[in-house]
Amino acid sequence: MSGDCPRSFIVAGYLITLIGSFAGIWYLSLWFSCGEACTGSPIQAANLLVSFVVILFFSGYMLVKMLFPGRTGPLLVPH
Repeated sequence: MSGDCPRSFIVAGYLITLIGSFAGIWYLSLWFSCGEACTGSPIQAANLLVSFVVILFFSGYMLVKMLFPGRTGPLLVPH
């Protein structure tokens, strides 16, 4: 279709999301190691960590699906 986004743009977007979520997890680990985590809410820090991990796994999954569609199957399976 002529109105679809190029595949390379989609892969680049998921790659940027993957790098960003990895950077978020790295930042949280630095934040915990510096000892400043005691000033904030531990529940908020745990929610941030879980959110970054979910985004990391989802973007990694979608990146693999976009790069290797033959091995992983189609992205959308019609009924």
